[in-house]
Amino acid sequence: MARNRFQGSRDRVRRMAGATRARGAEELERSLDWIFDEPFVVPDAATAIRLLSGAESPPMSALGRYLEGQALVRIAARVTKLAARSRAAGAAARVAAMSETGAATAAAGAGGAALSTAASMGSAALAAAAVAGATRATRTARRGLNDLRVLASYLASRARDEEIVLQKPLLRAVTLATYTDPRRRVDVRYAGSRGASAVLARWSRDVASSKRESRRRDDAEAWVHALDRLDLRALSAGWDVRD
Repeated sequence: MARNRFQGSRDRVRRMAGATRARGAEELERSLDWIFDEPFVVPDAATAIRLLSGAESPPMSALGRYLEGQALVRIAARVTKLAARSRAAGAAARVAAMSETGAATAAAGAGGAALSTAASMGSAALAAAAVAGATRATRTARRGLNDLRVLASYLASRARDEEIVLQKPLLRAVTLATYTDPRRRVDVRYAGSRGASAVLARWSRDVASSKRESRRRDDAEAWVHALDRLDLRALSAGWDVRD
């Protein structure tokens, strides 16, 4: 009985997270369109890593600044909700695991401790925690948009240097697949809404885990090295055959 109740709670959290991710993906689409419509010149891997690491700011048009500002207002709120629901799903999974092992007393103690902690925090502390979470979400979304611009621009610059035409949907699929997981093989489905959903999922995980600043350089190098390993000519030819 308890297991069914916990499973039901976990399923509800997942459904709510899925609905939030879908709405957030729709709101992210316009910014992604701009990113892949207006790549800038990134001449080499060293420049890409420098831009991704924050050592240098990439150029941005007035339209880009407007779209980024509009996106941050809406998308950061979605990321905040997704991160909160990710934490809630994790808590539900832990309680369910405890109940499955027969640790009913421990589960009750954990629930009581959580309630006690929440009560002791007070409204001011809870408000401060909410502000901190929203701040992390905004910073994550802003950096994420910048990361995607740099990666897309580096990929487009490399293709141009090799005299290869990368159609916009392919450029998008490759960039988003690499950004969400540099170990991932190119998934052509990332040319559509699946890519935006994957980006939001990554941002929510980063916010929920309070990702360390020291990992920025590691991420930048992993992304760029993943793009450098790609055979762009073969990818472009495969995409043309697919069409």
